[in-house]
Amino acid sequence: MQRNMLRSGLWRQAQDAAKTIHNATLAGEQSLHTGSYREAIQFFTQALALTDQVSLDDRQLSHLYYLVGNAYWGLSDFPISRAAHVKALGLIGFTVPEAPKQLLLHSLKPLVSHLWRHVTHRQRAAKNPEDLLSAAQSLHEITQGSYHDANIILGLHCILNGLDAAERVGDRPEAVRLQVLYYCFLGFATGDIGLHPIARFYMRQAEKGLQRVSNPETLAWFDFVSGSYPRRAWRVGVL
Repeated sequence: MQRNMLRSGLWRQAQDAAKTIHNATLAGEQSLHTGSYREAIQFFTQALALTDQVSLDDRQLSHLYYLVGNAYWGLSDFPISRAAHVKALGLIGFTVPEAPKQLLLHSLKPLVSHLWRHVTHRQRAAKNPEDLLSAAQSLHEITQGSYHDANIILGLHCILNGLDAAERVGDRPEAVRLQVLYYCFLGFATGDIGLHPIARFYMRQAEKGLQRVSNPETLAWFDFVSGSYPRRAWRVGVL
C-alpha cells in the first residue's frame, strides 16, 4: 500500500511538474514577444529546473533551449545565447564545432548541397522537416551573434548549414522566410568583399522568396541589407 501511495505521489508530482513547465514556457514566450527578456529568462529557468522530473523528448527540450537563447540574445548576451542555441541544436542532431578548422570542414557538405540544389533545380524530400526548421532558426540566431562578435568562420558555418536546412524543408512559409534571411546574409557578406555578381544573385533569390512570404520583419531585414548598396544596382548589375 505504501508503495502504491509513493507511486501515486510521484505521478502527481510529475503531472504538476509537466503543467508548470507548460505554463512557464507559455508565460516566457509571452514575455519574449513583448521584449521583457529578463522576465522571460526567469520563466524559462523555472521550466528547465523541472525537466529532470518530466520525460520531455529531445525536440521539446531543444525548443526550450532555443527560447532561452532568444531571450539572452534580446539582452545582447551573445555568449550565453550561443551556448543555449548550441544545446538546442545538439538535442536534434546538429553540431556546432568550436575549432575554426572543424567549423570550415563542417561547412563543406552544406555548401555542396546548396550549389547542387541551385544548379540542378532538384530538391530531395526532407525526412525530418521540423528538426530542420528548428536547426535553421537556431543557426540564424547564432549567425547574428557571430556578426556582432566578428567571428567570421562561425558565421559562415551557421549561414551555410542554416541555409541548407531551410532549403531542404522546401516551400513551407517559415522555411521560405528563413531562406530569405540567409540569402540576405550571403548577399551582404559577398557584396561587402566586392563579389557583386554573387551578391546580386543572392539578393535576387531573397526578392523571389519575399514574393512567396509576407513578413514585415523579413522585409525590413531585406530593405536594410539592400540599402547597403543602391537597390537598382542589385537588379541591373551596376555594381
